[in-house]
Amino acid sequence: NSYEAARAVVEAEGFDGFVAKNVLRPRTGSGVTQDRLASGGMIVSDPAALRGLLDDEQRRGCYVLYRKVSPMTHDATVVHESGEYRLEREHEHPAMSELATFGAYLSASQCGGGDAPLVNRLAGMGARTRPARPDHPLSKGLGYGAISCVQR
Repeated sequence: NSYEAARAVVEAEGFDGFVAKNVLRPRTGSGVTQDRLASGGMIVSDPAALRGLLDDEQRRGCYVLYRKVSPMTHDATVVHESGEYRLEREHEHPAMSELATFGAYLSASQCGGGDAPLVNRLAGMGARTRPARPDHPLSKGLGYGAISCVQR
């Protein structure tokens, strides 16, 4: 089965080369982290936690397994609130840039009324440059800047 095949790959290549993401990505709030930590929706990246997840027959069906990706890093200056932060590849904290798309589910009334199903539509794109390492003070606080968030 597909679980056994995936488990064999992870065992052969090492648990530290993979992450698992909750399919539903549950959230309990809309703050900086959207409270995914409280709801169990955070990405599982710790090798021991990933092993435990794969051993849990009930929970593992709610996750998708991904290979870890090493992002391309670069130098950048990030201006945030009242500070300016230099992120340099040759030093402890390089920068990385991300582009994301986000969607919105439109209700039946927005899609012509009646019994129409909810429709997932592209709502826009966001971009950010942030520290590549999660232990940098800015890593959790920098959100995405909207590039395009209104479509007709």
